[in-house]
Amino acid sequence: MRIVAIISARNEQLMLPRTLDHLHRQGIDVCIIDNESTDRTRAIAERFRDRGVFRIETLPYRGYFELTQQLQMKQRLAEEIEADWFIHQDADEILQAPEGFPDLRSAIATADAAGANAINFDEFVFAPCAGENFEDDDHVAKMRRYYFFEPVPNRLVRAWKKKALARQLTATGGHQEYGEHLKLFPENFILRHYIALSLGHLKSQYLGRVFCGRELEKGWHHNRVATTLDFARLPEPDQLHDLDRDGWRKDRKRIEHLVFDQPGPYVPPRRLPADESRAPMPFVVGVARSGTTLLRLLLDAHPDLAMTPETNWLGGALAALRPDAPADAFRKALTGAPNWGDMEIGEAALDAILAQPFAAPGDRLRAIYRAYAARFGVSRIGDKTPLHGSRMTTIREALPEARFIHIVRDGRDVALSLRELWFGPGRDAEDAAAFWMWHLRQIRQEAQFVPHYLEVRFEELVADPRKVLTEIGAFIDLPFHEDQLRAHERAAARLTELKDVHWGTRRITAEQRKGLFTLTSKPPLPERAEVWRREMSAEDQEAFRRVAGGMLRQLSYPV
Repeated sequence: MRIVAIISARNEQLMLPRTLDHLHRQGIDVCIIDNESTDRTRAIAERFRDRGVFRIETLPYRGYFELTQQLQMKQRLAEEIEADWFIHQDADEILQAPEGFPDLRSAIATADAAGANAINFDEFVFAPCAGENFEDDDHVAKMRRYYFFEPVPNRLVRAWKKKALARQLTATGGHQEYGEHLKLFPENFILRHYIALSLGHLKSQYLGRVFCGRELEKGWHHNRVATTLDFARLPEPDQLHDLDRDGWRKDRKRIEHLVFDQPGPYVPPRRLPADESRAPMPFVVGVARSGTTLLRLLLDAHPDLAMTPETNWLGGALAALRPDAPADAFRKALTGAPNWGDMEIGEAALDAILAQPFAAPGDRLRAIYRAYAARFGVSRIGDKTPLHGSRMTTIREALPEARFIHIVRDGRDVALSLRELWFGPGRDAEDAAAFWMWHLRQIRQEAQFVPHYLEVRFEELVADPRKVLTEIGAFIDLPFHEDQLRAHERAAARLTELKDVHWGTRRITAEQRKGLFTLTSKPPLPERAEVWRREMSAEDQEAFRRVAGGMLRQLSYPV
């Protein structure tokens, strides 16, 4: 009897060696699907060529987690490979026989002899508690605390005879009993799921994960979408069973994972079609301190375009456009926002704007933006607000002409720039890594639902601004202009519109705000990239890498 496990893996260097070693000792052959890993996953799989791994395939990575693509490839491989039984598992899982069997192979043989063609597994999720780190240990031997996870009975049919598998995998992903043709073995096997080895590992696995938008629309993955920065958490010891003390207990079953804190349900945005009926309106978004102001001023220097300062009033204004909003809600949303004064639109001028008849809700916003553009005598308007990256679909519904430009910067430079600022995550490098990765994920997740989205790199912008601005110009239908390379000459004058604001109970002066952007008075220089090499300690570099190393590698930044 030949039994083959098919494992799809991406950046699983911490988990894969122990998983492959276990399968080899259990007498199971392995086919690996490498989802274009950027760590040592592929090299580890190659190292096991003489210990069970007989085939390694490559699955292209399209920038997001896509289960359908993985299952389709597993299905194809299961049809090609000659074997009697197949196991569908992940790299962070250890599958084992029930007690009383010497190994997984003999237990599957027993199921086969009994006439079964499928095996269900009980899932026991092993998790660290506060302060625990098993990244450098044998996590299977050392991690002993777990919780029993069963949101749906018979949800883990992970082993099938070949003919039964052909009808199962893409339909269910092995997550539920499906069809009368299955003859389940009466005794469940054991699946040990090592969901994380430390808090940093948990954050690295999930805070930056972008899920396929089409699958989110189907209702998949919602409980694993990080809806807050504090989404990843470690359980308390008293919430877990201890394997040495309790054995395999299935009481206190969990229908939701303990390690995810989801204060509200994730609702995927509505996918929006393209609209080319108006001149494109650029929105510059990104994680704070990623170069959004630099890019704003470079675009603003174009003689036909004015770029607003940060319009943090826009979120409230969008909510006030709803039909059920009070009549004065829109005006209050504008004037009540801390930085509304930066727009330099007085009360009388605002009253005159709002007195106009508006054919569509979005026209109210257009009138505000046009009033700003009129001060500069230009025909085109744009917006620069980092936080708008998390509300792109809402903006796009009101303003179909919106085109989003996401500027991405090495997170270590972002962390250094945020370190002393009132709106940053503080000095802890792991916190800064999570902050950068989470906000970057928010924008990339939302981007799947808008038709016009462009990513540019800060490092490329400072190295060759002409090239990047030309690319952006093509995206927003506004050809590059030489004046844009002289943006630094007028930067100080443009920043005079920044006023005093209140950040919570703290008053931030106009001078403090302008002090954030002193480098904009100089031309973009390549040495503004990779500052972390000179100014970040080795300890902080390592701490940042522990959490965000995968995201850095994915973006092709050096690790």
